[in-house]
Amino acid sequence: MLIDWKQLENSALAALEPEYIFCDVDKLPRAGELRALDAMLAVYEVDSPQLALELAARGVDMIETFQIREMLSALAKR
Repeated sequence: MLIDWKQLENSALAALEPEYIFCDVDKLPRAGELRALDAMLAVYEVDSPQLALELAARGVDMIETFQIREMLSALAKR
């Protein structure tokens, strides 16, 4: 789990070669590509379907939400 996005610059983290990186949505940079090392990026605490789509376009691989029913319903209508 990342406490701060800048932790990705730590060579010790890169040396671990993680398969997955988990990050709170509030800790992400506001703009730009979100590719993280060669790991799958999972972002949690996403409650907006629009935000989920924006994050996917920026490189996020997985989204976690406590609003799954609402998220699936809104995305199915697109």
